[in-house]
Amino acid sequence: MAFLLDKMEHSLYRVHEIGDGEGADIDSLTAKMMEEGEAPRAVEDRVSLAAAMELDLNTNYTVPKLTKIMEYYGLSKRKMTKGEMSQSIVFFEMEPENKELVHKRKMVWEMAGHLRDDERLAKMMNMDCLLKDF
Repeated sequence: MAFLLDKMEHSLYRVHEIGDGEGADIDSLTAKMMEEGEAPRAVEDRVSLAAAMELDLNTNYTVPKLTKIMEYYGLSKRKMTKGEMSQSIVFFEMEPENKELVHKRKMVWEMAGHLRDDERLAKMMNMDCLLKDF
């Protein structure tokens, strides 16, 4: 995970919103980024990273967990499918101005998991309701 965070620190990400009814495919997005002057390798790296992040969210997270992430970021989940929620989170997390908030969320989520899994702490406090989806 540290490798991915380091890689993200040295990359520039631009997210272009697509209007309703417009489709998008990876080839057209890649072509558009290359037209804007990005090096082919940088485009490939960004696309690969986004695809890996989306696959991770779709595979390892439930809809309630994705909902909590979206709520943390203040993103609207307005009748989204799981795949749409994953895409929205990936777009948000790849924006450079969101870097600190993303890092904070991941750090807090990791700490919450450690708190939930600590047997001694579990005996002293009922943290299930607070940490059940981390």
